[in-house]
Amino acid sequence: MTLTYQTFLETPTAAGFARLQRDLCREEDFRVDGAFVARLARLWKQGRYEELRSETAEMPYAWIASPAVHLLAALVAEKFGDHEEVELERFLCETMLQGLAESGNGTRKAPYRLTYLTDAADLLAYFSLTPEKRRLVRATSGHLDVVRTTTGDEICFLLPSGSVGQGVVDRPEPVLVPELHFRMASSRFSAGRSPW
Repeated sequence: MTLTYQTFLETPTAAGFARLQRDLCREEDFRVDGAFVARLARLWKQGRYEELRSETAEMPYAWIASPAVHLLAALVAEKFGDHEEVELERFLCETMLQGLAESGNGTRKAPYRLTYLTDAADLLAYFSLTPEKRRLVRATSGHLDVVRTTTGDEICFLLPSGSVGQGVVDRPEPVLVPELHFRMASSRFSAGRSPW
């Protein structure tokens, strides 16, 4: 597992990210719903920075592909003035977003392949798109979360295996964390001006 992660970070390719996703699903504490993102975001909103820092410092492997978790880790490191940690976590956040972005092209034939259900909101924010309508569609490759955006675009996400029909999700509703998602969008479109 560690080797898969290290290999992907050294040479971030779509195939490497797919291997990382496969390995993560085998982790004992893997949660397809990404509930840990909501928990960590609550700590951030409540100003419980010490707890958040402790949680992200001891990050289990099952969380490592979540862009939102790395963004939260960067934000809390900034609060504590740990600039090296900010840069590392920012790099990890952007690398995970790129891995997700390269996993498909958002069409029904090549949907973005989610690791956690929360990834859909992260990618939409990264592309500066706002969801307007969503629907769950069965496809040959699995279940798709088909999102119509306020700009009229249709973006498709392939839901992780086992997330539909086993009580995890009936209709995917991603965790929205406005401040985090604003920063994800800012990091993509403000070349030279860091949102950190």
